[in-house]
Amino acid sequence: MTTLAKLNLDQDQYELMIFGIYSRWCESVTINHKQYQTVLANAMVNKWFIIELLKCEEEFHNLTDRYVGSPTISTQDLKNCYKETTYRLFSIKPTALLDSLKCSGSKSIRSNGVPVFTALNQN
Repeated sequence: MTTLAKLNLDQDQYELMIFGIYSRWCESVTINHKQYQTVLANAMVNKWFIIELLKCEEEFHNLTDRYVGSPTISTQDLKNCYKETTYRLFSIKPTALLDSLKCSGSKSIRSNGVPVFTALNQN
């Protein structure tokens, strides 16, 4: 049984859910809006995230396959289990990749050769 079927979602709902998780994860690994946008739009970070998400979904299926069709387990129970298994994504990150993005995207504004730091540019 697929993740969509277990969670009783259609494709659009599933994609919105995954984007929401990815967006919140991107917020958790950045410190300002510019970094957030850079990380959110980066294809390599997204690919890493999807690989890790698939590992979480595999764990979700390993935990729930035996309960599919059980009268005592509801769709909400399966959704809660999915949230628990994907929550671990928030404790991992591709540090080297993120550091390279933060370094390449951290340019300060200059005024007559003197760096000017603003609320939007904390570097």
